[in-house]
Parts: sequence; C-alpha cells; structure tokens
Amino acid sequence: MDRIPLLIFSDAVSSPTGLARITRELAVRIAAHLGDVFELATLGHGGCGNYHLPFKQYSWTFNDDFIIRALPDVWQDFAGDRKGIVLT
Repeated sequence: MDRIPLLIFSDAVSSPTGLARITRELAVRIAAHLGDVFELATLGHGGCGNYHLPFKQYSWTFNDDFIIRALPDVWQDFAGDRKGIVLT
C-alpha cells in the first residue's frame, strides 16, 4: 500500500517559535509512529530547514497576504499528482 502524502503547513521546524516547536514534535512523532502510513513533509514560514529530521522540509519567506504561491510547486515536488493531506 502506498503511503499517504501529509504536508504540515506551519512555521518552519528550524524557527525559534512555539508553533515551530509544536510542528517539529508532531512531525517527529508522526514519522516515528506512523511512517508506514504517511509520507511526511513540512512547509514552514521562516527558518532554513537545517534540522536533520527524517522528513522533507520546505520553507517560504515571502508573505503576500498569506497566499503561499509556492504551495502548488511544493506539493508537486513532494507528492506529484497523488492526493493527500495538508495539515495546518
């Protein structure tokens, strides 16, 4: 069975914010306990993604009225044409 693409959209896991910490901990737990079900990646604001974590990390810094114009490109790179979940 193919794993389900799961993209968590939040602050970048390498950012020093509380939201980034929550995202990082959630992503690490999902990867550790549900890695056979979900193919995981994060898309976060800020940060450089320099953590050595067991999932792909994407980041964005440009804010255009909270419209993330790179989201379709990120999804295409991460999941291709597969359906999946974006968790915010």
